[in-house]
Amino acid sequence: MLARIGLNAIRCSPRPGMQALLRVAGIADKPLTGHNVGFMLAPRINAAGRVGHAELAARLLLTQDESEAATLAAELDRLNVPASRSKSKILAQATELVEAGRLADRKTICRRRRGLAPRCHRHRRRQMVDRFSRPCIVVAFKDDRGKGSGRSVTGFDSTPH
Repeated sequence: MLARIGLNAIRCSPRPGMQALLRVAGIADKPLTGHNVGFMLAPRINAAGRVGHAELAARLLLTQDESEAATLAAELDRLNVPASRSKSKILAQATELVEAGRLADRKTICRRRRGLAPRCHRHRRRQMVDRFSRPCIVVAFKDDRGKGSGRSVTGFDSTPH
C-alpha cells in the first residue's frame, strides 16, 4: 500500500523536474511501477553522483522552472547513457564467461573474475538468473579482495544459515 501511494505521488508530482524526468525516461504516459522507478528513474538521478555532479539531480528535483527542468533531465539522461552501455557490456561479459566455462547447465552458477566491474553483481545478477533460470553468484576481485552477491530462484533458499 505504501509503495502504491509513493508511486502515485511520483506520477502526480507537481514538480516540473519529476515530470521532465518521467518524460526523458520514456514513461510519462505509462503506468508507473517499482521497476520503472528502480531501473529507469533512479539510475538517471544517480548518474549525476557517479560523475561528481550530484547537485544536478538536486536542482532537477527542486526547480519550479519547466525549461530548466527539461534541460536538467536531458543532462541526467545523457550522463546515464555510458552507465547503461557499461551494464550491457558487463552482462555480455558475464554471459560469455558462463557459456565459455560450460556452466549454464550447472545447478548454481558461481563465477569470479578479475577486472569484472564490481557493479556487475548489483545490476546484472537478476538478468543472469532470468537467462539461465538458476541461482547466480558473481564475485568481482580487486587485488586480493572479492566483493559480490547472489540472486536465487523460487524454491532455492540461498540465505546463509
